[in-house]
Amino acid sequence: MLGRARLTLITALLLSGAIPELLTMGFSPLTPYFVLEFSLTESQIGLLGASMGAGSLALSVPAGRFVDEQGWKKVLMAGAFISAFSFVALSLAGGFVGLIAVLFLAGAFRPFSDIASTKATMLAVPGPEQTTAVGVVHVGPSLSSVLTSMLLPLMAAVVGWRAGLQLGAVTLIPVGYWLCWVLSRQHPGTTASEPQLGQSLAIVTIPGFWRCLAIWGSFMSANFAFLTFFILHLTGVSGMSPQAAGALLAAAQVVAMVGRPLWGLVSDRCFGGRRVQAALIMAITGTCVFVALAFTVENPVPGIPAAIAVAAGASIMSSRPVGTTLAMEYVPAESGGQALALLSLMTWTVAMILPPFLGWIITFTGTWAVAWIVSAAITATSIPLLIMLIPAGSGSGS
Repeated sequence: MLGRARLTLITALLLSGAIPELLTMGFSPLTPYFVLEFSLTESQIGLLGASMGAGSLALSVPAGRFVDEQGWKKVLMAGAFISAFSFVALSLAGGFVGLIAVLFLAGAFRPFSDIASTKATMLAVPGPEQTTAVGVVHVGPSLSSVLTSMLLPLMAAVVGWRAGLQLGAVTLIPVGYWLCWVLSRQHPGTTASEPQLGQSLAIVTIPGFWRCLAIWGSFMSANFAFLTFFILHLTGVSGMSPQAAGALLAAAQVVAMVGRPLWGLVSDRCFGGRRVQAALIMAITGTCVFVALAFTVENPVPGIPAAIAVAAGASIMSSRPVGTTLAMEYVPAESGGQALALLSLMTWTVAMILPPFLGWIITFTGTWAVAWIVSAAITATSIPLLIMLIPAGSGSGS
C-alpha cells in the first residue's frame, strides 16, 4: 500500500499533470462562446483544435530533452503558474489569430507536463505499485475535462467566459504554491534519455506493431473528433444549452476515468491478459457512437445524447491504456521506449490534422452527419486490423 507521504506526492503529481490540461480540455466547452462572439465557422474551430496539436507535436522532442537535462521538478513546479497565465491570455484574446496563438502555446506545454509527471511517478514508485501509480496520474486529462466541462459553462453563464477564465487563473495560484511546497521536498532523480526518432522508426518493421500503430491512430482520431465537436454538435444541432452539453461531456470523462482501469481488469480476468479482444469491443462501440451522432437530430429523445456520452466514455475515451499495452505486446522490452515515442508522434499528428479536416467537412457540406460518418469510418478501420491480431499469438514482446 502507498504510504501517506507517497500518497501526497502522487496526488501532487496527478494535479501537476492535470492542471496544464485544463485549457486544452476546456477548449471544447468554450467552443459555443467562440462561435457566438467571433462568428467562427466549424472549419475555424477545427483549426483552433489543430493549433493545440501542432504545439504539442512541435515541442515533444524538445520537452523530452529538457526534462532529461533539467529534471522533472522545474517543469511541474511551473505548471500551475504557466496555466494561470494561459487562462488570462485566452480571456484577453481579441479574435481568431489571438485564440490560435494562445491555444498553440497551451498545447506546446502539454508534452512537458506529460513527460515530467510520468517520469516523476516512475521514480517515486518503483516496483509492483508502479503501474497503479502511473495509471492514477494518467487520470489527469480526464479529471481536467470533467472540471472544465462542468464549471466553464456555468461560470460563463454567470460572469461571462472571459471573467470565468480569469477567476480560474486566480484559483490556480494557491494550488501552484502548494505543489511547489510538496514537490520541492522531492529528489529530482534521473532517467535515461528519450530515444531518437530514427531509432524509433526501425521498430515499425516488427510484425504486428505497424497494425497496433494504425489502431492507435484510429483510436486517437476518435478521441479528438469527439472531444473537439461533441459539445458544439449538441448546442448547434440538438438545441442543447452549453451547460447541459458540458455536463454530458463531463459524464463521458467520468465514465472514462472508471473505464481505463476497468478495461485492464477485464483484459486480465476475461481474456488472459491480452488486450486485443478488449480493444475490438471498444472499436465496435466507438464506431456505433459516431453513427449514432450522425443520426442525432434536433430535439432528440433526452436519453439518446446521454447514452452516446456514456458509450463514448466507456470505449474510445477509455482506449488509451489498452492501446498502449496492446502495442507493447508486439515489441521486445528493450524497444518499449521507442514504441512509446512513435505512439506519441502519431497522437499529436492526428491532433493537428483531424479537427480542421472534420471542421472543413462540416462547413462546406453544411451538415454534421457527413463528418460523423467519416469519423465512424476512421474508427472502423481498426476493426479488421484487430481481427487480424487475434490469431497472431501474443506477439514478440512480453
